[in-house]
Amino acid sequence: MTPNSTSSLGDRQRRAVQPGVSRRRRQSVHGQRARDPAKTGELVWHYQYIPNESYDFDGSAEPVLADLRIDGRVRKVLLNANKNGFMYVIDRTNGKLIAAHPFVKVNWASHVDLKTGRPVLTDIYERAVKGETVEIWPSRGTNASLMAFNPKTGLVYVNSWEIPAS
Repeated sequence: MTPNSTSSLGDRQRRAVQPGVSRRRRQSVHGQRARDPAKTGELVWHYQYIPNESYDFDGSAEPVLADLRIDGRVRKVLLNANKNGFMYVIDRTNGKLIAAHPFVKVNWASHVDLKTGRPVLTDIYERAVKGETVEIWPSRGTNASLMAFNPKTGLVYVNSWEIPAS
């Protein structure tokens, strides 16, 4: 795979948005869940990175828990450098999205809407479905690798790949 490689939407990706794929499967993957460990183990919150995900961004990197000063107060957060190319900051007490910014080149979404928590898609997917050969960035922002947070500096360290999907 080279930085100049191109890709058409694969069969697996087309099936992911077809009616025959169960809604539960589409909604149950690629997210974070929090359970109440002290009481019942019930689900407290769930955040889904890409609803109805079509790009195989299965976000398998481990999240990091941190306490960050945001807007003048310390917040308990979950940090996730996602395979989809965005770094997410989620309030781990309630699952609300605080921030999401690309850490590698991303062209499948223009940004993540902080009110809805959903990515704002570009026309890449539609173009691929119509048969156009497109480059989807990234193929993986990071993948199943550990990231680190230094509480003294406030910096996050993560390895990344800046290559298109092929």
